[in-house]
Amino acid sequence: MEGLQRRTRQSAQESLFENEPKWADMWWGMPSFEMGDARPMYRVTVNFYSVEDLMQFGKALGLRVTTKTDTLTYPPENLNKPSEWRYVDE
Repeated sequence: MEGLQRRTRQSAQESLFENEPKWADMWWGMPSFEMGDARPMYRVTVNFYSVEDLMQFGKALGLRVTTKTDTLTYPPENLNKPSEWRYVDE
């Protein structure tokens, strides 16, 4: 039954995958980057019955919280602004 396989049609879209992308020439030789697993190791859900309880919790941890705060990271991360990002080749 091997000889009875259906032939595939030639499609104009096939050339999308056969051509090298335009950015490949500019990125040739750049170092590779691998993000790895950036998920937190532990996650805890904490419920508050009043705004005062929420504010006391934030004060106890030394974190700024508001009624719109839905995620915290402890200890607080020092995130750099995009203007402070630098590429370093080691």
